[in-house]
Amino acid sequence: MSTNKHVGRFLPALAALVALGSGAICAHADYASTVLANGPIGYWRLNETTTAAAWDVAKNSGSLGSLAQGEYVPGATHPVPGIPGAGSDTAANFPNANGGSGGVARVRVPHIPELNSNAPFSIEFWARPANLNDIACPACSVDFNITPRKGWLFYQGNTGLNNANGWMFRAYRADAAVVRTAGVDLALDPAQWYHLVGVYDGANVKLYVNGALAASTPMEGPYAPTTPIIPLTFGSRADGASGNYGWG
Repeated sequence: MSTNKHVGRFLPALAALVALGSGAICAHADYASTVLANGPIGYWRLNETTTAAAWDVAKNSGSLGSLAQGEYVPGATHPVPGIPGAGSDTAANFPNANGGSGGVARVRVPHIPELNSNAPFSIEFWARPANLNDIACPACSVDFNITPRKGWLFYQGNTGLNNANGWMFRAYRADAAVVRTAGVDLALDPAQWYHLVGVYDGANVKLYVNGALAASTPMEGPYAPTTPIIPLTFGSRADGASGNYGWG
């Protein structure tokens, strides 16, 4: 995802990633407590200040704890300043180039069943885009290497996927190679943070942008979670098929 601030020049960065929480959350003085009060099973605050030699960990502050620890893949820079009012939550920069082979700087969370059920879920994050020309994937848990495809993903892109001005949330059905999309055309501002929430509520696929419902599409079939080899990924597409669509 291309989200959050950087220092000196516009680079994509991600702020406070929340998996499978409920409802949209607005930044304020006690942001972390507000997020945790919603009981997310995954909450990556991107505020680590030290780098481990063997594994650069993105700590999970959600209820799954260390079971859902993430990893900063080389190229991701952290911590960097994040959204105003988020307390000690910060952000990460992903110096990808957008587009089909945009780069692989990202945060990866290994596949675990708790993050990949067919039950209703929501996924949310803050993003500040730097590239307004090319399609990119800021967050996903999707497998494009199989037919039918499985999982979910976000794109920075318009509803026609022919430019980068807009946001899109996609979820794949289990009964066929069918994708359900909730998307919105929006002239993006590289100086602005966007709060994005993708929801599968058991019947519909929904996209919220900055606290408002932007689009909703009936699922009309069962959701298909991704396969066991595919991680949850922030900053580029998870599997690398058909390009990595690195966000930057």
